[in-house]
Amino acid sequence: MKKRKQIFLTVMGIAFTIFLFLFAMYFPGYLNAFFDEKTLDNVTRRNLNLKTYELSYNSFYEKLHAIARCKKEELHVVAVQETEAKQEREKITKIIQREIALLSQESNIMFHNITLKPSNFVSCETFTLYSSGDTERLKGITYWKIMYQKKKETFLFYMDEEYHKIYALEVTRKESGLIDLVKPNVVSVAEAEKMGYQDSDPLFSFMDLSYLYLDYLVQYYNLERDSFFPVDDGNMNSMGDFLFSDKAALTLGCQWERKEGKKNNYITILLGIYLDQMLQF
Repeated sequence: MKKRKQIFLTVMGIAFTIFLFLFAMYFPGYLNAFFDEKTLDNVTRRNLNLKTYELSYNSFYEKLHAIARCKKEELHVVAVQETEAKQEREKITKIIQREIALLSQESNIMFHNITLKPSNFVSCETFTLYSSGDTERLKGITYWKIMYQKKKETFLFYMDEEYHKIYALEVTRKESGLIDLVKPNVVSVAEAEKMGYQDSDPLFSFMDLSYLYLDYLVQYYNLERDSFFPVDDGNMNSMGDFLFSDKAALTLGCQWERKEGKKNNYITILLGIYLDQMLQF
């Protein structure tokens, strides 16, 4: 009885082993054939949103609109490792000089007679601005942070890498040199005396210049003036919102700082888009 049982178990074990072998050999083929019959020659349509993966913009205006559509707390910036920009300082300097000329106009005091040379080049860093919110609002925007220095006057530009337009700038110049520029162009010495100006008084209003520079900036960005609404904060500074057709608002601003030094006083203008995360002022 035990012998028959042992033979039976042996036969069953061999049969089970053969079954497992055949199952492993042929079942995957039958399974693939089954799914192929269900899927081959059948078209499946899916709605995929590919906008998230687009990397370029059709215009600089689109970039400004994308920034306006984002909430400020959603914006973040990350540094990009890049050395080519430093090696192309001559090319970058020509671009900067061209854009200054486009932004500047007559009586543009802070940018008058600015001639930057490759020898004035200090640094060029690359950053990418992105949104932590809805990625459809803002695809990555890469820009340069470029610095020049002439003696103790400094020129800092935040420029779009793709379209070479200035997002913002920070220019620091000697106050005495600016006043010398204004005197022969704005009022005569006799008129200045009649107006009560002293030799140490600047012959220009920071508030008036703020509105002037904001107007230049709107023109430089090729925006409609009727859609820009400037205001002042009562402290030499001005700002305003440009409203796009969808009511997204892009804030442009002009800030002034005056620092007293032992030999010279310096005036700094900060002009452009108010985005602390992006501009790092």
